[in-house]
Amino acid sequence: MDMMPATIAMQMAITQQRAALSMMKQTAQMQQQIADIVLQGAANAAASSRGGIVNLTA
Repeated sequence: MDMMPATIAMQMAITQQRAALSMMKQTAQMQQQIADIVLQGAANAAASSRGGIVNLTA
């Protein structure tokens, strides 16, 4: 009879671990999406500023 509570506790722990890993994976994916957006914005800003300054003495 003592094995039943231990088995239930183990199953609960595994379920909690899976949920935590799923949340960590989702967080990592969101962080990657944010990083991609920032990099894309930086690339667009760099491209749009090309030729903005003209050296008239050259």
